[in-house]
Amino acid sequence: MKNLTLITPIDSLTKRIEDILNNDEIELENSVKSNEDLIHFKKKVKAWQNEILSVLESSFLNHENYFRHQLKPIDDSVPIRAENVEKRTIEEKKGLIIKRYNQQKDFVSDFLNVLPILDKVNNRKDLAKLQYNKPSEIIYLILSKLQKIKDGKHFRVDLILEGNGIELKNGIQEYYEYSEELKKNKWVDFEDKYLGRITFKGEVYLEKQNKIFVKKESEVMSKKIDLIISKLEKLGFGQEILFEELEELKSLYPKLNKKNWSQILKGKLLDMAYEKIIDMTVVKIISDDLLDRDFSKFLPH
Repeated sequence: MKNLTLITPIDSLTKRIEDILNNDEIELENSVKSNEDLIHFKKKVKAWQNEILSVLESSFLNHENYFRHQLKPIDDSVPIRAENVEKRTIEEKKGLIIKRYNQQKDFVSDFLNVLPILDKVNNRKDLAKLQYNKPSEIIYLILSKLQKIKDGKHFRVDLILEGNGIELKNGIQEYYEYSEELKKNKWVDFEDKYLGRITFKGEVYLEKQNKIFVKKESEVMSKKIDLIISKLEKLGFGQEILFEELEELKSLYPKLNKKNWSQILKGKLLDMAYEKIIDMTVVKIISDDLLDRDFSKFLPH
């Protein structure tokens, strides 16, 4: 999922996938009595898999076989000695296909459930980007994301980490260390190794940590704005009113949520552009650095 980038509206993608899952015509309980029946059954399951893959791969850039790795080909064998595979009955082979098929359905559903909060996959950049390098920061990230999608269900914590750009240097072992910490402190209730939901105790802990992380983010934003002011001064854009507005934005950041803060920033840029206090070059510099996109193209030239 390292470079996976969504290019389709989430609602549209979710509807297409749910339509496939809900209209699944594979009759798992049907009897498979011969090799011919087994081949036919396997073809139906593989056709379902290919349909899912087609939708997913057309909805993301840089998927680099990510989904093909997760949805490995349906087969009636597993990597064990060949003679043991041959000794399996047709029903046993069918059972293996069904098991893999159900695992794939679970993965697709789990992925769609967490997709809205996968910032890196959605190419969504925080206004003040924390690096989330320390264990305490990664724990905070997990809890804050689980809180956003809290609805009584369990969610794939490993996908939350991966889809928010967290690279686990020690692989799955490092993930287990985080999950154990979350379980030990009763911040997250785990259904299995990966599926978790935030607890009341986790929400209380998160509320306390929010104050610490808002302060950290405010420091990051303050440094960003200081760098912008320095850049504008060097380029000769030294309007005092502009710098006063930027200083005010610094003081407002810890008091507002990110959405409201960004709306105020856009409003200030819009007002100053209309009043000819700043030109489009300045708007572009500020919006590129603080909004992670060029806001000047939305203004009349």
